[in-house]
Amino acid sequence: MRTAHLLTLCLISIFVISCKKEIQPTDNLYKFKKYISYTTSGRQSVVTPIRIQMAKALTQYELDQELPSQMIKISPKTNGKLMVRNQRMLEFIPDAPLKSDTEYEVTIPLDSYYDD
Repeated sequence: MRTAHLLTLCLISIFVISCKKEIQPTDNLYKFKKYISYTTSGRQSVVTPIRIQMAKALTQYELDQELPSQMIKISPKTNGKLMVRNQRMLEFIPDAPLKSDTEYEVTIPLDSYYDD
């Protein structure tokens, strides 16, 4: 009888430990929805460009204009071109295919695009 109670207690402990969920941090995109309306996210092909859609028009740039590389920071470091595709879309085209099974973090200095 005592062994049955001990076995039940062990099974309950294993069940409780295995059901514990890891809390995922919230995406910073929600903090900047006033400036950024869409970004490439989720699992993507290694040859797909990274797209960032701004909420406000970028009237200071011409269509298909290449922007300086310091206007975007990608981690892990990746070389490529940052292009303005339309009045609101920025597109980063990597020089080489991205690494598979790798999460990339993209940071853009909003003060480079907007005065406010």
